[in-house]
Amino acid sequence: MIRIEQGGGGIGDALLGLIAVARLKADQPTAAVFYHVSSLAKPFVALFEGYDGIGVHLRNHTEEPVLGRRQINLGYAAETRTRLAVPRWERYAKNIGATGTFIPALREPERVRKLGRDLAGAVLMSPFSTDKSREWSLQHWLTLEGLLRDAGIRTAIVHSDVQGTERFRYSEKLVAQPAERLAGAMLNSACVIGADSGMAHLGGILGVPTVVLGGSTSVERIFGRYPRVTCLQGKLSCSGCHGQEPFDERCKNSCANIQSVTPELALAEVTRIIRGGEAAAGSSKDATKLTFSPVSVTRPFAVGIPTLNRYDLLDQCLAAVFAATLRPTRVVVIDNGGMFSTNLPDVEVIRPGKNLGVAASWNLLHRLTAPLPLILLNDDVIAGPTLFETLLNDPCPVTLALGWAAFKQLSQVWVTVGDYDEAFYPAYYEDADYYRRIVIAGVRWGSIGACGSSHGGSETKRALPPDGQAKLDRQVDANRTYYEQKWAGRPLLPRCEQIRLLKPFREFTPEDEARQLEHVNNDVWLYEPGKNRYICSILGTLHEELAFIRPDLARLVLEAVWMARRMNDHGRAQADLDWTAPLAGEAKAAVSKLTIILPTIGRVSLARSLKSLQGQLSPSDELLLVSDGPANEWIKASLADAGLPGRLIEMPDGPNGDWGHTIRNRLLPTIPTGYVMHLDDDDEYVPGGLDKVRRAIAALPNGLFLFRMEFDEGHVLWQTPEVRFGNIGTPMFVHPAGIPFGIWENHYGGDHNFIAGTIRLNPDLPVVWREEVICRIHTDRKTTQM
Repeated sequence: MIRIEQGGGGIGDALLGLIAVARLKADQPTAAVFYHVSSLAKPFVALFEGYDGIGVHLRNHTEEPVLGRRQINLGYAAETRTRLAVPRWERYAKNIGATGTFIPALREPERVRKLGRDLAGAVLMSPFSTDKSREWSLQHWLTLEGLLRDAGIRTAIVHSDVQGTERFRYSEKLVAQPAERLAGAMLNSACVIGADSGMAHLGGILGVPTVVLGGSTSVERIFGRYPRVTCLQGKLSCSGCHGQEPFDERCKNSCANIQSVTPELALAEVTRIIRGGEAAAGSSKDATKLTFSPVSVTRPFAVGIPTLNRYDLLDQCLAAVFAATLRPTRVVVIDNGGMFSTNLPDVEVIRPGKNLGVAASWNLLHRLTAPLPLILLNDDVIAGPTLFETLLNDPCPVTLALGWAAFKQLSQVWVTVGDYDEAFYPAYYEDADYYRRIVIAGVRWGSIGACGSSHGGSETKRALPPDGQAKLDRQVDANRTYYEQKWAGRPLLPRCEQIRLLKPFREFTPEDEARQLEHVNNDVWLYEPGKNRYICSILGTLHEELAFIRPDLARLVLEAVWMARRMNDHGRAQADLDWTAPLAGEAKAAVSKLTIILPTIGRVSLARSLKSLQGQLSPSDELLLVSDGPANEWIKASLADAGLPGRLIEMPDGPNGDWGHTIRNRLLPTIPTGYVMHLDDDDEYVPGGLDKVRRAIAALPNGLFLFRMEFDEGHVLWQTPEVRFGNIGTPMFVHPAGIPFGIWENHYGGDHNFIAGTIRLNPDLPVVWREEVICRIHTDRKTTQM
């Protein structure tokens, strides 16, 4: 008789150990093999073959050998020191004398499978782990849930407790379910996704397609033996640091490395698995061909084409795509009419079952192809041979060729600006709306010309019968009305007068701009002398066609001049001009009150932070100084000495020790109006910093502002106008009160999750990247608690 102690207390420990135990049983078929695991893991191990008996081991979380038993968990401490130099399954097999590993069979596969048929085709998400440092942030999980929902993919949450699952609004819940129910759900699922956890091990040993997210543990060295597991490991230099000394206190609640794996990257892997799985099953309901083998290309990129019933034009469009000098890695068609078929082997056709419209089709194409650069074409575009190569060579994140009929957009633009507004349905004005948003967000854009390409223009409408055309015209009118309501103006008017500017755009001064406005009396278009082209302040892109503006909207006229000043000779926008001065005669917008949330643990540096606010707060502003726990005398005295308008709030259940994240999550819903700013008690505002904020709000009320912050050593963030980890921070974000908020996650870098989540939850609010530095970040850490 051979008795084997697991020693590890988790479900994953026991299941990974089982593949070594099963091999030992195969090596010694006449021996009676008993496997002893934790009481938590026992019902999961009991689902499988590979041993003769099962019991509960004597001790959890130990590698100490037990007399008369083989200890499978020997060498755990050494493993952590070497960052899994030897894969864990090999260590397990060696410890018990097995010659290798073997994936055991499920005992009652058909019965177990029946228990999960109600979740057929769903993506099972396992967001939680007993070790919090291994978890992906809740905000990342919520974002992924939304992306999968928007892509039409059903999701379910797996967890042992109801608590924590209530934030997932779109997913079914598998809470505190028996092992066989969870196994049945996985066997019927499209795939499983989770961090280093027992549920990821269950998916792996069942042979279900499983995506494992790794940060502090090297998941390829733990899950790599399972046949259908994909590992997405963070790429920070600390990767695989679990158990290392000295321990980085910033990661005590969560691993910064795993947070660097983006929801978009996870979505791309899940959709790849789903497409491959459907094709393997021979399904033709959702795609004519869902697997794709990339051709030899110099760089990876995708081409996306929405279409509605003009399959004659689409065939010509696709022929030109594959005749280009640079061939795409993927070509995806959104067939909104549902009847397209093609013999081209490398075309993925997605049939959503209804007409999504242009905006939703573009959003879906992004989600299906991210993080690849995406080139979007109308189905009536014939791409020139060098179009793709020229678009990709342009350095701007958004590059137009035939306006919005053929353009490139990088994946990070969706992160910064958000989705195209799907309320513009089925088509028209979604591009005008998005352009305004990318300009406000500070995203650089370029225009390269047609590059030998041609565009039919409104070919789908021309094919409609008269009543269909009339219906579309009504929908377009409704879109125009929506645009006017959203932006206080419309991009197109039926009549205009031509005027010339007083001097070329690039030579304009602020005084010239104000004087030019005096010449604008009627509906006009702005014409750039010597360029034979027009610029529209709302659509914001250079056209050969006429573009119109309303002169009574002086701000929009100024925008046209402002945008033109930013053009270089290639028509590319440059993000180095910051125009904040008001127009002549323009009434200054009233600025709402500013509320500054300043959590503190009573460090010496608090006095410096409070001093930086002296002389900057107006009578209507308010400082909320929040003690993480009962306030000590130093905190009280510091606030009294500063003489600032504000309140001292004590968190009686503190200290939370989470960089003020719990404090901010609790306080934000209690602030009804105005704008909110955030400061840490070891940082400070620069002189005049709050006046810079007020001017920005006056110029564009209801914006989400990201200013710059400077570090002691001179380093400045943001570096590029992108919402990404390491590029943004707490004090730079200024936002309205009373809007939907993201979550300050309980880990270092949780401010990124809050900012990204808030931007995503407020797609109608412009994201404004400001050049001004408003705060100084101190890294000397000479901030002893008083």
